[in-house]
Amino acid sequence: MQLSFAASAMQRRACSAGVLRTAEELGDTFYEAAARVNLGILNVVKGDMGHAAKDFRAALVPATQLRSTYPVVSCLDGLAAAEREDETGRAALMLAVSDSLRLRTGPPRSPAEEQMYEPYFTILRKRLDCTGREKR
Repeated sequence: MQLSFAASAMQRRACSAGVLRTAEELGDTFYEAAARVNLGILNVVKGDMGHAAKDFRAALVPATQLRSTYPVVSCLDGLAAAEREDETGRAALMLAVSDSLRLRTGPPRSPAEEQMYEPYFTILRKRLDCTGREKR
């Protein structure tokens, strides 16, 4: 039986929420960060950028405690995509930091990440002029 995208997303949300509860109970920062990033991604896919930004901000705290840049760049990418239009400068800075960390330490964005975020990054680039300054 194949689930609809909405049903699949609901199952993933429930699973991520369960992982988050368990991780918080155990004090496991890796799984806490991963669950929060997954919840943020689900909200981006759903188009709920307010909740996505909240999830990515919450994930950034445990992500920075890990010895891996991947959870951090995942949070920064998500925050860059989820920022409001009036926060273009901050979104551009997060994307630039993410790109810089990826260049230094890897890994590059996966094809799935590229596909998910590229529409948001394209909008962000259009809001900026060639100098990286916000258009007014």
